[in-house]
Amino acid sequence: NKSIDFFPVVYVNGENNKSLIPLTFRFVIGLLISLFKIKYSGTLLFQRFEYFLPFKYNKNVKRFLVVHNDLQRQIDPKTSELLWAKLPRVFNMLFFNIIQSSDFIFSVNSNSVSYIREQSKALTDKVDFYPTWADPDIFFPCYMDKRSKIKKKMALQFNVSSEKRWLLFVGRFQKQKNIPLLIKTMEKITDNSVLLMAGAGNEMHYIKNMVTELSLDQKIVFLGNIPHSDLRELYSASDIYISTSNFEGMSVALLESLQTGTAVVTTPTGESKRIVKNGINGIVTSGWDVTELVEALNSISDVDDNSIKRCSDSVKAYSASVIVSSIVDRMDRVIELPKK
Repeated sequence: NKSIDFFPVVYVNGENNKSLIPLTFRFVIGLLISLFKIKYSGTLLFQRFEYFLPFKYNKNVKRFLVVHNDLQRQIDPKTSELLWAKLPRVFNMLFFNIIQSSDFIFSVNSNSVSYIREQSKALTDKVDFYPTWADPDIFFPCYMDKRSKIKKKMALQFNVSSEKRWLLFVGRFQKQKNIPLLIKTMEKITDNSVLLMAGAGNEMHYIKNMVTELSLDQKIVFLGNIPHSDLRELYSASDIYISTSNFEGMSVALLESLQTGTAVVTTPTGESKRIVKNGINGIVTSGWDVTELVEALNSISDVDDNSIKRCSDSVKAYSASVIVSSIVDRMDRVIELPKK
């Protein structure tokens, strides 16, 4: 029963495409300008550490940070396209200098919690792991009677045979998602599978050329950006969700897929092993090997009502009502602490 006012600080077209001037920098500048336009509340929740900068010396507010990725892997130039990957030492210096002023840090990646605690003893009690979540009001299971109807409807929409096994990828076409590995995996798949790819990004042109060069145009379909509200039907129509990412925090897409009842195959990134139990709701591979990915995809049994329920039940603990309540509770406890 609260009203929310939205105050945009920067306007962006094609946010999945990297620009010459980093979006994060533009957002920080927008925040600085906004300080002269609006009065901020006493509680601020930041989704990136850079956004702390305009408020670093404001002691009248409580500042919370969400760490969304595996910090060490996201600044590794071998696995990340982020600008910080070119300046890892600068990143560490700035990151730990800026977040010292935070009142609490929520990390969706347990490796990042360990890394922050190792690097700064002062932050040991100010950081903890909190999982991501999927919204059960949007992502809920559809069983076989309805699922087959959805698949036939979407088969007409995307001009893809409903008789084939649908593999699904949802995400940004960027280096982090390691899409070339996914394409190479499809090259080795010999059954009647087709890969549906939802998303956009800088690597789109490169990936499309790769698909053509490998003569995979009949096995891979590019769907473009799909509205978030329409993803449930896409997950429900698919047989397996697949992720080949180099790194993640705790993938929301994995949770969304499982919540709709669709099993997943994923590389060992982020908190995938926390979510996916081999042989129950999917498979986490031991590494980033094409042969292992192909074997994992081939080992997933056909979808039926039992598998749908098993997948959906496996992630009930990660619903929005459970996780968000725990986050708000932690914020309330921090806010109530007396100021030093």
